Amino acid sequence: MSTDLKEIYDIADRWAEIRLYSDEDAQAKLEGEELEAYTRYHTKVKGDIERAQELALMMAKAVEIPAPDKKSKTQRKKDKWARKQAVAAANAAAER
Repeated sequence: MSTDLKEIYDIADRWAEIRLYSDEDAQAKLEGEELEAYTRYHTKVKGDIERAQELALMMAKAVEIPAPDKKSKTQRKKDKWARKQAVAAANAAAER
């Protein structure tokens, strides 16, 4: 294995270890470039997670169709009477 490839594998192994740290552990254990990379990565990941949660909420709202309130028995009777009156008025107008 070449030295460049070994160096890449060493960096990948180190990053696999680092990215699992909590924020407090990272502040205590990391310095310099590793700390900057960690904070940059986790800031992006947290932003992506928040965005995904917002999208999920928006999708859930779009899927849930609000059901109309049911009419009471009295309201149904009033609507039926109004339809009868409308039909009677239309028939009377047609006969003229």
